[in-house]
Amino acid sequence: RDAINKGKVKGPRLQCSGPLILPPYNGIGTGDNMCLTYGNKEDLTAKVRYNELKGADFVKLYGSGSMIMPGSNPHLCLLTEDEIKAAVEFANMRDTYVAVHCHGTKACDQMFECGVRTIEHASFISEETLQKMDGRTDVGVVLTQAFFSDELLTADGYDEESIKRVLPVREKVHECVKKVTKYDVLVGMGTDYYLTSYKAEPRMELKLRKRDLGFSDVEILKQATINNAKLMKWDDRVGTVKVGKYADLITVNGDPSEDITRLYELPEFILKGGDIIKNELK
Repeated sequence: RDAINKGKVKGPRLQCSGPLILPPYNGIGTGDNMCLTYGNKEDLTAKVRYNELKGADFVKLYGSGSMIMPGSNPHLCLLTEDEIKAAVEFANMRDTYVAVHCHGTKACDQMFECGVRTIEHASFISEETLQKMDGRTDVGVVLTQAFFSDELLTADGYDEESIKRVLPVREKVHECVKKVTKYDVLVGMGTDYYLTSYKAEPRMELKLRKRDLGFSDVEILKQATINNAKLMKWDDRVGTVKVGKYADLITVNGDPSEDITRLYELPEFILKGGDIIKNELK
């Protein structure tokens, strides 16, 4: 991010959280370079402040157990309400937001009630929580469906133990997240699969939202643009084509609002700030 902003390398505009923040829990396999553990609410706040000092743009917490880590329970709540609210209070004070890794039903509702902005994954979110989110613009879910696809579960990166943990719950996850289509919930575009798989099939999230969840082409486009911009509190700068916003655009061959498969191909052009950036993938 810093190298891009200084013009040393070409790249997109990035928001970065720094290491995610979580309590000690033996069901998490992230490395020391990816996480900061805390001991109590005061220590959590100290870690949040430390990340900001080092350049973090927003706060990322780990709110439930992992889906794939051996010995981890995705339904387990890892954070207390006081801890979540302390992070939210700091983020609001700094005009930023809290994003939370969260799978379980109870944990998803806990995050909503405590004021987090984005619930990442939301694998087992309940219809009751979605009803509470209906019509809200200050909170949303960032779904990560590609992780559960046959195409990627058989690709490089997923070990046998991980696949065994994911397959039995896949239908339940689909059942839960499909209910989001019944409500006016701010849905963002995200992903959570291995880099090797992503390089092989970077459009899987787009495909599965239409194939498995039933979103329309326009809804998927909004999730990848204006919805994400709103969730990141960047909608005054990006997300739509409007005077005064950055001209960060791609051009494609066709109209993806009528045929989302137009986005499955490489862009004809990539523009950042109105300047044409060479498409290195072509």
